[in-house]
Amino acid sequence: MVELALSRWKFCLSDEGEPFALPLTGPQIVSMLRGNQSVRAKLADLYHQQIGTVAGQQALSDALLALEGKARDTEPLTLALRVAYVDGAIWLDLGDITGRAVKITTKGWHLEAETPVLFRRTALTGALPEPVRGGTTEDLWRSVNVAQGSQPLLLAWLVAGLLPDQPHTICALTGEQGTAKTSTSRILTSLLDPSPAQLRKLPRDVDSWVTAAQGSWLVGVDNVSGVRTGGQTPSAAL
Repeated sequence: MVELALSRWKFCLSDEGEPFALPLTGPQIVSMLRGNQSVRAKLADLYHQQIGTVAGQQALSDALLALEGKARDTEPLTLALRVAYVDGAIWLDLGDITGRAVKITTKGWHLEAETPVLFRRTALTGALPEPVRGGTTEDLWRSVNVAQGSQPLLLAWLVAGLLPDQPHTICALTGEQGTAKTSTSRILTSLLDPSPAQLRKLPRDVDSWVTAAQGSWLVGVDNVSGVRTGGQTPSAAL
């Protein structure tokens, strides 16, 4: 089972101490050894395809332990979630099976099949649509209910959302019932980081926040009543 895994993946270690697998051929999509969408399930499926029988749980656990040992013998590598800044460019992972990313520079953007970034995926990583040229901000304002005076601020927030390695401002949406706060939140979060769970409940504590933040580049929460901003209670926060 170990030899079968080594024929398909290279096993490495992240700079946060997490072992992961990198395909030897094809799109360079990282698979962690633990957690959702991990190597464990892929290896079990590969074993069944190649051998014709189901891998025993103990044998599978032993194989993964040996592979983790190989990963820990390597130099740590940096993994990115959704966005990264490398070689003077911002890279935006589309999150699809092709492994493509958008390279953004001061000269414009290009869709690249190969990237200098190792992107990790989680169960909360959704696929962005392939970008097309020719759009305008008017397309956005026709889809979201945002006051004209707040539009420049919202645009700045969206652009800042593509900048990694810096603190990011919380976007709080307020308004009366029926003013499309939830719909607007879904659209805004899907522009930067689409997810099967686009909006969630407010995490209960700090540990829950950490768990939510580790799985997504952008955490959108709805029906917020415990955070007050400028005397008002926001109904959604991104």
